[in-house]
Amino acid sequence: MEFETAKTVAAFGGLGLGVLNLGISLYKDFFRKGNIKVEIEKSEIKWRSADAYDFLVSLNVFATGKDVYLKDVWIEHPTEVFGPSNLSSKLHANKVVKHLAQDVLALDTDEYETEVKRLFKESDYTRDLCISEGQRKTLTITDRFDSERLMDGWLEVPLTGWKLVIDYGTKTISIPFNFTNTKPSETHAFNEWHA
Repeated sequence: MEFETAKTVAAFGGLGLGVLNLGISLYKDFFRKGNIKVEIEKSEIKWRSADAYDFLVSLNVFATGKDVYLKDVWIEHPTEVFGPSNLSSKLHANKVVKHLAQDVLALDTDEYETEVKRLFKESDYTRDLCISEGQRKTLTITDRFDSERLMDGWLEVPLTGWKLVIDYGTKTISIPFNFTNTKPSETHAFNEWHA
């Protein structure tokens, strides 16, 4: 009789262990969510002409909990600063460059354009870019945009009040930042923004 009791206890113990393992597996594969921590290393902007601005945002991204796949990345401002028509407050980054040691904003206008085209050929698409759990990636977003065309000229772009937004499927995070003007002698191209 004791042998039969031991078999029953062992059977229920095995069942309990199986349910526990299933629960752990489901948690790891389905319920545990990956998160990212983002730190902006550098955010610079350069006025190029009446309407054209080049910018660079360098960021460190660290994944915790699980691998994270980026869905979308953009910079935005509370006002519609991206133009010249069909105004928008958001500028999406379709591609990101792995850590960029070169100061591309120091290049002249044509050299910048040529270098960015070259970098984009070697860069990763933002959508579905994987940041593995425990991995840190340094990424750079750089591009050119035009400001709004006004009746008497072009809209001056604000240096303050910006946000970097990262959508990674399960969550969206927003990191506030300000741009640094790389040519402080040319302040006429920028305006003050107040919330």
